[in-house]
Amino acid sequence: MHTPDTSEGLTYSESVDRFLATASWLTDEDLPAVTALKMIALELDTGAFQAAIVSQFGLHYRALLKRKPAVVPTQDPLEALLDG
Repeated sequence: MHTPDTSEGLTYSESVDRFLATASWLTDEDLPAVTALKMIALELDTGAFQAAIVSQFGLHYRALLKRKPAVVPTQDPLEALLDG
């Protein structure tokens, strides 16, 4: 069976692993969604292509991505104002 891959030649599962390696904002609260994303990626890698599964993958990915803070301040904004 053909294993689908991304534009970099990665499988869906490998792409998820890369995403999670850089998603430092995720916490234990996100584990159910992370698990679902991994299981959907595995299904996409090993099963027949189904648009509904790709759609579910996108929904879970975007939900996790939305949890990313817009900007992670390196310094307290009030401290920065007082120091400046």
